[in-house]
Amino acid sequence: MKKVPNKNRCEHKIQRTSLRKFVLIPDEDNGNVGLETKNGRQAGSVWWRPTGRKTVEIEHLEIYGQYWNRGLGQGLLRAALSSIREAHPYVRYISAAATSRGVIRLMERVMGRELGYARRGRLPRFCPDDWLKTKNRLRVRFAMPKSEVAT
Repeated sequence: MKKVPNKNRCEHKIQRTSLRKFVLIPDEDNGNVGLETKNGRQAGSVWWRPTGRKTVEIEHLEIYGQYWNRGLGQGLLRAALSSIREAHPYVRYISAAATSRGVIRLMERVMGRELGYARRGRLPRFCPDDWLKTKNRLRVRFAMPKSEVAT
């Protein structure tokens, strides 16, 4: 009997991929970190900007579809936090306008518990295709991880 692949993304087995197979391209002047394969294909990006002396906002975090479920989002977010720490050593808080519960879960894995614990029930489970135009966003705020805070 032929096995039919399950379309439900949450049941897929996560394949962890080492970031060593990818190249991180930081651009601290613009607040961007790109992720490319060794042969130059884009795999994802994260954009951030300072919103105060102690706060930075993650504006956009994306891993392109063919690279999903490999753990690259966590590595990319950790690289962005490292860039933020170098560019703005006094940052204590990271904020974002999340468009899905998955984004919040990813950020919690890297940065710990969200401050204030916003109501997530109205957010979709996965990022919507029209994430840029959607009004369904939730403002979240995290403390900068201790390993990323300058002393």
